[in-house]
Amino acid sequence: VYQEFIDRAVLLGLIQNRSISLTNKIADYLPELKGKTELTLRELLVHGSDLYVKNKYCTRNSVALEHLGFKGENENNYGSGDSIIIRELISSFNKSGYRSAVNKFIIDSFGLMNTSFYNEEKQQANKVVGYRPKKVNGHLTQGKRIDIDSTELYQNQLTMSISDILVTFRRIASNKLFSKKYDYLFARSINNIAGITCSRENYLISDNNFGQYLQLKSNKNGSHITLL
Repeated sequence: VYQEFIDRAVLLGLIQNRSISLTNKIADYLPELKGKTELTLRELLVHGSDLYVKNKYCTRNSVALEHLGFKGENENNYGSGDSIIIRELISSFNKSGYRSAVNKFIIDSFGLMNTSFYNEEKQQANKVVGYRPKKVNGHLTQGKRIDIDSTELYQNQLTMSISDILVTFRRIASNKLFSKKYDYLFARSINNIAGITCSRENYLISDNNFGQYLQLKSNKNGSHITLL
């Protein structure tokens, strides 16, 4: 959830820096979506795409734009395709790819010391390991270890320290990545993310990823933050 928050901020930063019109169609940048959607960038951010991906594709970074489609009324096991589209737009606008954009606009720009993309060949000893919850005789206990290799993001998965989460949130909330004229679009966009609520006064982010739980509450400019 928090990485989706970051992605939307990076996308708006790129739109501002590249002077990209919000009335341009997303399919103009992502040809794979031609015939699937006529949405503009603004409409994507405000309303979402209404495109979905089957959960079976959300493993080991195998999700591609061609997997996106419309969901039938009685069909389950689907996830929203919005985050996939937004990452692909970031990659398209940045030219050097998604990871390069996050490194430039978030990790390097904000001077983060404990944030990096997952690397199965180089794991630090202090990385937190997550486990799925499991009930035994009615009691909650530790289940199977969560394998990051089998997730949708895989090598695009960010790992962050608590201090870096606070730094990025405060910088984004205080308009260090995009100007105030994009605040409305940003608020509408993150309200489309399950687990995030943005009101006139507050942000509330509740995340549960890889067995780790996070809840962040803040006023709109990020000057007063509570993180659990």
